[in-house]
Amino acid sequence: MKKIRGHHLFCMTLFSGHGYDAAFTNAMKNTIFSLQGGESILLCSGEDEICQSCPNQRQAGGCALGTEDALQRDEAAFAELQLQEGELSGWMEISERRLLITKDALEHVCGGCCWKEQGICSWELWQKRAENRNLEFQ
Repeated sequence: MKKIRGHHLFCMTLFSGHGYDAAFTNAMKNTIFSLQGGESILLCSGEDEICQSCPNQRQAGGCALGTEDALQRDEAAFAELQLQEGELSGWMEISERRLLITKDALEHVCGGCCWKEQGICSWELWQKRAENRNLEFQ
């Protein structure tokens, strides 16, 4: 079972194989492959599997990009996907719920995120990737 925070369900959908550094990119890919392979997901707010390899992870805990911002994104993601913290889920269920996301819902979760502002994430990419059960990387 992998502990995954709410907004990372969105990040994993839009992840294209690029990241902060090779260690983070490989960890993200391995996490996604593991979940696609059937490992269960324990939904959480706060630090998770993906945070562990992020270069923005502070040694004392929290995110250098904004811990409160990340927690608000977690809450928004749970609301938009109709999920709750502490719930057990799986990749297939999350994949089904991704299809319910609207452009406004994506903006609710991802608006103001540095990846979105850099043009790495977009509604168009979400539409393309949300329909795929198994994500592929470049």
